[in-house]
Amino acid sequence: MLLQLCRSMRFGRNVQPLSLVTRYLSSTAIPKGTGQRLFPEEINMLYDSKCHLCLMEVRFLARCDTQGKIRFTDLENEGYNPSDAVNANIDYATGMKYMHAVRYNGEVIKGVEVFHALYSAIGLGWMYSFVKIPVLKEIVGYIYDSWAQYRTDLTRGESVESLIKKRNEGIEAKLKASPTEHCSDDRCKR
Repeated sequence: MLLQLCRSMRFGRNVQPLSLVTRYLSSTAIPKGTGQRLFPEEINMLYDSKCHLCLMEVRFLARCDTQGKIRFTDLENEGYNPSDAVNANIDYATGMKYMHAVRYNGEVIKGVEVFHALYSAIGLGWMYSFVKIPVLKEIVGYIYDSWAQYRTDLTRGESVESLIKKRNEGIEAKLKASPTEHCSDDRCKR
């Protein structure tokens, strides 16, 4: 049903299964920032492209995002730069341990709230509106925390600590192999 809804939204058909409450929730989920926009989209989702479950979610959101509201940033991309303002200083280790997203105004959100914000951006916020109810928010948060702790073990066959260690070793090896590529100062060139 959701895929059918997304397909119909994509091709411009007038779909009206959403109530006024749903429209209100989805239109107010992304706060109006007072600062400068960091990027044109509403939200930047940081994701793990080597996690098949994460990739399924990204593909679904991308199909439903007919207006380009979501920016997708792959933590596994070799060029991922946490220092870039659009990534809000969320390094690889932090992003891999817990779901993060950055709103267009620089606000960082994490955990289950990310899903609500993503789905709200594409008009499907009602699917995660239950996270606004305090008791349910606590329960879902606990479940997500447990999932996040073992996500990579289950989806990639390795602990997150092992993945972080491998990535750091790979970066160090590249720096040792070509130190002049990463240094613009003449003193670095031998």
